[in-house]
Amino acid sequence: MNKASLYREAFEEARRFQDDMARRLGNDFAATASMEWNRDHWWTWASDRAIQHITGERFWLELDAKSFASVTRENPQRMRMLQRLRDLQNQVNQNGLNSFEHKEASRAEWARILNRLLDGMNE
Repeated sequence: MNKASLYREAFEEARRFQDDMARRLGNDFAATASMEWNRDHWWTWASDRAIQHITGERFWLELDAKSFASVTRENPQRMRMLQRLRDLQNQVNQNGLNSFEHKEASRAEWARILNRLLDGMNE
């Protein structure tokens, strides 16, 4: 099983984003690129990695071993929760389509479902 570190991968992803911003816009923008990545990309990136973990696609060291591959077709309730989580991700990531309040409510539900999946709980 290929085990990876969320911290290491997140750092590398933010660094790639920073390098890309510096290359496209100049070195003056590199300093703010990490903040931008954290603000605009971290939540979705981390959530995608948690989904990889609970579906058994990739083991992340910082996540509980008990939750690895815990969402399977044999558990339709957890599969429905995962589908709802993905639907919420899509809703939140569609910029300009929802009000701030709606996005915040969707993010709260997204976090609640993801935590329940990581904790091994059903709805």
